[in-house]
Amino acid sequence: MDYTYIGPLIIFVAGVWFFVIGVNNFRQRKFFAKNGIHTKATVIDVIKRIKGGKHKRTYYVHTLEYRADDACTTSEINESFPHDVGYEYDILYSPDNPKKIMTAERIDNVVRENVKDALYVVTGVIIVIVSAIFVYLNHI
Repeated sequence: MDYTYIGPLIIFVAGVWFFVIGVNNFRQRKFFAKNGIHTKATVIDVIKRIKGGKHKRTYYVHTLEYRADDACTTSEINESFPHDVGYEYDILYSPDNPKKIMTAERIDNVVRENVKDALYVVTGVIIVIVSAIFVYLNHI
């Protein structure tokens, strides 16, 4: 069995994964900017989490409470820094699923978020091209 394609295939899948994440983030932000319903949400709980093995990363899970469709709703967001209980976020929630939220800050910071998404897309395309070149050069 020829295993020369396994490495490029893994690299190709990683490239597609980066591309899909970038496009999906952009589409999600665009959906919320167009269709999201604006409201205020209050932090009711904060949990510190540590992720990773050798290179640990600390993040904070904020439980938010807000009114959606005349009902009290909760949802969670992850932040790299903690906010105190009682802190208020401006959020947008999906009219189809009020538990799906996005902070208004992510939508307001269009340039920063678009650059981040573009980096994902460009990285994905470059990785896909490199894997294709690798496969091509192995068959010359």
